[in-house]
Amino acid sequence: MERVSITHYNSVNSVWLQMLGFYRLEMRALKIKLTDILRKNTNTDVVGQARQYEIVFDVQLGTIDELCNDICVATTEQAVHTKEGYIDINLWSAYNKLKDRFILEERKLNEVKKSFKQFASAMDANSNNISHSYLSN
Repeated sequence: MERVSITHYNSVNSVWLQMLGFYRLEMRALKIKLTDILRKNTNTDVVGQARQYEIVFDVQLGTIDELCNDICVATTEQAVHTKEGYIDINLWSAYNKLKDRFILEERKLNEVKKSFKQFASAMDANSNNISHSYLSN
């Protein structure tokens, strides 16, 4: 096992928490965009898709909060598991599990954002086409 200093461990945890905070803000911004889409589109298919995204956003926000909490708990536990400024094997194992969870969550968030942006773009294009056809009549 390589030796990881507490300073490095805490620094990485801090970066993860900052990134998760940013992702939380992004999810909230996407929810606002979703509300805007629903205001402009009353088609039942669009409403159904929008409701699915709303559920996905809520699940993602819950997962972000859970991961943030687990990172904070692990950071607090480091004081118990510290030996000579380096983390021990128990903390190393927890660190690697958190790292895997963070990477997986980041991947999921990026997939959700990409999918939603495609949906939102299609809805914006649809709204523009309706506006143009209305104005040309």
